[in-house]
Amino acid sequence: MIARRSVFGMALAAFSLAAAVAWARPDFKAFSPLLIDLPGFQGEKTQGMTMDVGAGPMTTATRVYRRGSTQVTASVIIGEAAKGALTPLTMHMRMETAESHMLPANIGGFEALKNFTNATNSGSVFVELADDALFSLEYTGLGEDEAVALAQKFDLKALQALATAK
Repeated sequence: MIARRSVFGMALAAFSLAAAVAWARPDFKAFSPLLIDLPGFQGEKTQGMTMDVGAGPMTTATRVYRRGSTQVTASVIIGEAAKGALTPLTMHMRMETAESHMLPANIGGFEALKNFTNATNSGSVFVELADDALFSLEYTGLGEDEAVALAQKFDLKALQALATAK
């Protein structure tokens, strides 16, 4: 009986330590200074959340920018949701049709995936910060080259350092 309690106690201590390490990641508010003002755009206040879901902790930080009818949304996503969103990138997916494309890219030294839809002049840029962390720039009413240029204005190395801090 004592041996079982000891094993249970060690397992509980290990779980508690793992949970403490997982929660050591920064709160979404820490990303706010890194979601910079974009020239020519009106930026809203950074929104986000930090929560624990069954598969582990998740953090999102998002800032919306507007310029007339153009909208850009910059986000940092950490956790299982980021892993799922990064799947096409990690699978080296490439797709091109007359209407849209999904192409691998290198943005600021980081692996990225560019998506663009001609009819809506919209798309996204996903930048892999870590296995479970990404920076996303989604846009409407903007050309792909301008969107990539905007994504490069963000300090991706600082975002990566904060996203992977434990």
